[in-house]
Amino acid sequence: KLSETELADVTATLVDLAHDAKQPATVINALHTLDALGKLTPEMITALFSHTDSGIRRQALQLAETRISSQPKMLEAALKMADDSAPIVRLQLALTLGASRDSKVLPSLVQLARQQGDDPWMTTAILSALDARGGEFLAELLRTPADLKAARGLLEPLCFAIAARRNEQELSDAIRLVATIEDRAIQVACLGGMRTSFGIAVAIRLSDDARIGLKSLTGSDDAGVRSIAQLLVRMMMLESPTEREARLDQAKMQLADVSLNTDT
Repeated sequence: KLSETELADVTATLVDLAHDAKQPATVINALHTLDALGKLTPEMITALFSHTDSGIRRQALQLAETRISSQPKMLEAALKMADDSAPIVRLQLALTLGASRDSKVLPSLVQLARQQGDDPWMTTAILSALDARGGEFLAELLRTPADLKAARGLLEPLCFAIAARRNEQELSDAIRLVATIEDRAIQVACLGGMRTSFGIAVAIRLSDDARIGLKSLTGSDDAGVRSIAQLLVRMMMLESPTEREARLDQAKMQLADVSLNTDT
């Protein structure tokens, strides 16, 4: 066991290595040793967010995960890394930001989604970071639909996650929002993700606005939107007896038309 004097000497040497060593591996080893000794400070970690080596920046973010929720200055510095030049650093940033419940995190996750949301690794990182904030994230993401860029690839799994939580208020808010979007491709992706989450029909009590919005999509001029919306209405058991009867009558008429065409 090290004496207090020896520990102080070792700590000073490790701090110097973390600040000044030329080899990234040396810096990283020094950081993890300081962490194991309980001598790694938030200031040391934050200072390395701007290191020239991407591996060191990534390790600094990783070490920040257990501290960032209680360190406002560290969080502010981390948020500025959303435009980091290294994809691996941005990936780690998404994971690290998941440890914070601060509302400032969502705009940075949106920025990461727009840059790299079509990457399966980034999609997984962002979804894990959101936890129960999927609906809030979707609202932030669709604030400017024209600027989605790579985030389009995230829409379907995001909406799957929102619907799979079966939080009726969150799902209602998401459906109401999607119903107001004019981009049909966005609607198809979002509704498709929600639809996939329903293996069997489940009674969902949507808000009145969401119910009206979803049923309006069943009459969309886009066949993809229309068919998925109709399926969702049935899977969430939102049809009234009159609507169900009308749908079945229409299906019978369509079958009759097919039979007549076959006979002729």
